[in-house]
Amino acid sequence: MGRAYGFGIDVDPGTGNGYNGTSDSWGRKIEFSNGFAVDYEIYFWWSGGSGMGTDNFNTWTGSGWDYKA
Repeated sequence: MGRAYGFGIDVDPGTGNGYNGTSDSWGRKIEFSNGFAVDYEIYFWWSGGSGMGTDNFNTWTGSGWDYKA
């Protein structure tokens, strides 16, 4: 069984600049509020016995996610 690990990065906390929707760059349900909004996300997929699989560094462009492998 695999598991996704995601880390959100807010470069200017408290301003509300960045992504503040209801799902993250991999479509997982999450919410950002109280002036926090994500500018970048780093995601990894752990595939149990075979170790680390997919990884992405994703940037919020202001209108959508830019996916970097």
